[in-house]
Amino acid sequence: MPYLLEYEAKQIFRKEGLTTPEGEVAETPEQAKSFAERIGKPVVIKIQIPAGRRGRAGGVKFAENPDEAGKAARELIGKEFLGHKVNKVLVEEKLDIKKEFYIGVVNDRAAKSPAVLISSEGGMEIEEITQKFPEKFAKINVDIFKGLQVFQARNAARKVGIPTELINSVANMVYNLYWRIYRKYDATFTEINPLCLTSDGKLIAADARLSIDDDAMFRHKEIIPETEKYLNEREKHAKEKGYVYVELDPNAEIACISNGAGLGMSVMDYVNEAGGRLACFMDVGGRSYELAGDALKMVLTLPNLKAVLFHVYAGLTRANVIAKGVCEAIKEVKPKIPIFIQVSGTGEKGAIEIMKKESEEFKKMGLTVEWCSHTVTGEESPSSHKGGVDVIETPVKRVLELCGIKYKRNPPKWLPEHPEWEKTTREIMRKTLPLRPEPEYKELAKYE
Repeated sequence: MPYLLEYEAKQIFRKEGLTTPEGEVAETPEQAKSFAERIGKPVVIKIQIPAGRRGRAGGVKFAENPDEAGKAARELIGKEFLGHKVNKVLVEEKLDIKKEFYIGVVNDRAAKSPAVLISSEGGMEIEEITQKFPEKFAKINVDIFKGLQVFQARNAARKVGIPTELINSVANMVYNLYWRIYRKYDATFTEINPLCLTSDGKLIAADARLSIDDDAMFRHKEIIPETEKYLNEREKHAKEKGYVYVELDPNAEIACISNGAGLGMSVMDYVNEAGGRLACFMDVGGRSYELAGDALKMVLTLPNLKAVLFHVYAGLTRANVIAKGVCEAIKEVKPKIPIFIQVSGTGEKGAIEIMKKESEEFKKMGLTVEWCSHTVTGEESPSSHKGGVDVIETPVKRVLELCGIKYKRNPPKWLPEHPEWEKTTREIMRKTLPLRPEPEYKELAKYE
């Protein structure tokens, strides 16, 4: 989901009437010095990256004059912090802070409603606030149809110990953050941390965070997050098509395309344990599963791939549609590297028929395409593999072998081994599969 950098969030905040410090974004030390001169008072220099805890990482510096501002910017720009290279810094007036508060709004999935968060302590991560000062923290689950009411914000401010003379002002900031930012911009998360009370009695958003729902970006075409300006061609293509695409290491040897993050992360664990490397993870589940062939063409542009794994366990997704799309793309592109396709679940019977037919075509074309599904025994075609209990692990094992990597399990030490679990599972499968009415399950029982 689009995560706005601090300066981008503050531009929106200012537009919507929330007070932020005077400041400008600099890309060079010279610009930082010039902006500090224009501000005409001590400044703070803050790296602009999509991550929190920037201050603790050394990404926030103070400067008493323009020369110090230029020097501070030189020490920050071009460096890497928290895994991100710094291209820009925000040069802002240094506030004379009397007190810090916290306010935020987040999607509460458990409660299925927005949650408004408020604390009379600020300037630290919200998790730290709730741990150290639970009595100074309040959470309001808001009725999505009625929305946040001013009295709710006032009651919460009073509950967490906001000074009486500031309750109305803080409540109004919370109210505006909810309606003018969270609701208006379809946010999944937004916060002001800290919300500062200055020595002259003003409430100012010293920091700002805003993350917008991906599926709502069509309503906010005027917003182009900085983080998306540096996308490579694959990432741009994935965004246009609506794929969930995470490029992990463009120089790695294995691409994983699956229909869910859970299955994708399982593949990643298996690959990492064996000493392999995933170049990317792509989710073609839900609305984009019909574009599986296009997804294959996209990942094949990765420069050092040795194999592609399609790992699909269909629910709403249809395995036969994915199998058809991938096979058509394979015949069109004629990849020089091995492709392994695992297609189980909804539409599995149709997927098996497609794979049996296309396997012969791939063999004639000299392509390496292997496959399996939950009910496949390994006898369906020369390129098929038994699924069953091993339907998650087998494809990963085979792909690693195709890349010249010996497959091995190396689970973390905190996870105790239970070899008896696999034995028990196979015994249960052998007993229960013949009880299923479908003939393919009866056949599979012979191979477990």
